[in-house]
Amino acid sequence: MKDYERTKWSRITTSLSLDELSRHFKDNKVGDDRKGYSDIEIGRDFCSGIYNERISNNLISLDYHGNEFEQELIEFYSVSFSFFYLTNKYYILSLTNPPKTLKPFIDFLFEGLNYKIGISGFELNAGLFLDELLSSKEVSLLKVKKVKVNSVVISDAAKATVEVTSKNNAIDDISLLLENKDYLIDKLKISCMVNNVTSEIEISKGGSFCATSEAIVLTKNLLFKQVADSI
Repeated sequence: MKDYERTKWSRITTSLSLDELSRHFKDNKVGDDRKGYSDIEIGRDFCSGIYNERISNNLISLDYHGNEFEQELIEFYSVSFSFFYLTNKYYILSLTNPPKTLKPFIDFLFEGLNYKIGISGFELNAGLFLDELLSSKEVSLLKVKKVKVNSVVISDAAKATVEVTSKNNAIDDISLLLENKDYLIDKLKISCMVNNVTSEIEISKGGSFCATSEAIVLTKNLLFKQVADSI
């Protein structure tokens, strides 16, 4: 079974320097309240770590006689994160295998930085990523297994989203299906060889991607360059 790494990227806007961000993480390590950061690593243009929080919820239930019973449910929440410096104003926030909700992490981060930080999404250009992947010397035998496109004009009053799964090349198949219609690529699922190792990559224009361990470094490098060039 292959190991996959899911990653979600967001754009961070702040006047804080990398040193100031790093100081926040170092000054707020996990304490007696079981809340804070661990595994902090600081480099020339990044800082990373894990946010941890012990979340307690009280559950009240009734027995057949109407007596109340209270149970304490404990959840150990964690988020693996990295901040990558882009310019004096922008960073990339990278979350590895993120949980369903980011609220505990975001609330702690924003409060600890006195709300001197903004977070927003950005679009990855899946089509450009595919072109760069095709031109990479590390990649061979590339095949697009699935493609999802949107903004396909059906009429003056309607647009469509179309998804194609193919045994050959989904890009060729969807181009044949839509003929000369314009469209935007929303998601891609790719199989290929990376340095002669069978690999799979999925990318969404919404800023998330997933890749097998053999392809994750190449995927991140190509996407990071794309984001940096767009700033």
